[in-house]
Amino acid sequence: LPNRSASDLLGIDLVADIERPLSVAVPEFGRLLDELRETSHSVVQREVEITRGGNTKTFLVRVSTEQGDDADVGYIATFDD
Repeated sequence: LPNRSASDLLGIDLVADIERPLSVAVPEFGRLLDELRETSHSVVQREVEITRGGNTKTFLVRVSTEQGDDADVGYIATFDD
């Protein structure tokens, strides 16, 4: 579930993209999601550059798995500017 601060920092309306995969709404996060799926680690962290409207920002992004009873049920992405 996105929050307004995340939308403001990324320069997109994440609420409007709620039904879309995160890797589609924020393509720059896709590599981290792929890396997390391909590894046995539960957290992946990298610096990611995002350009919107001619402005580039660098974020420290952490993606982790959300655990259910027996399997991963989703992902949590957090980031700092």
